[in-house]
Amino acid sequence: MPDEIIREFKSRISAARFFNSLGRPLEERRIGKFSVEQEPGWPPNVEEDIRASEAWSNFRLERSNDWSMAVADLDEDLFERFWNPVTVALKTALRPTIDAAIKAIPKGVALPEKFSDRCHWDVLAAGQEHFFSQRLPSLAPGFYLALLDVYEAGWVPTGWLGGYPDGSLLVL
Repeated sequence: MPDEIIREFKSRISAARFFNSLGRPLEERRIGKFSVEQEPGWPPNVEEDIRASEAWSNFRLERSNDWSMAVADLDEDLFERFWNPVTVALKTALRPTIDAAIKAIPKGVALPEKFSDRCHWDVLAAGQEHFFSQRLPSLAPGFYLALLDVYEAGWVPTGWLGGYPDGSLLVL
């Protein structure tokens, strides 16, 4: 069962249009469950992004912690048996696809050094949410599966404006 759920998720990732909206004007104001706003300017200001990186990383870590605690609270045995093995399997299955998408970004686009790590983390966390929401139907998909909708639409999430969940996601 875990392998089937992971294969299903990998298939979704393989079909995604990662990063194909970079540099384009944002026409929609909503992607999936998020209200979105475009980061000003293109190409992105790498120095400014690095300064904002810590706040965005902390925000994403809080969402990940919320999710893992919800899984453990609902089914501690499932969490203990599957969290680490599923995480390792997802990393192995998804890394080549994400790396290929990043390599396909046009040359000359200056993205922050941590960009690759962020993308890998976000897609891995979405995979964890996918796996555990399949195993625990009472647990609604969380922040990272919604963030995956943004990646699949070709955008790169870069921050959050306002209080969560009422604010807006910033995208490149």
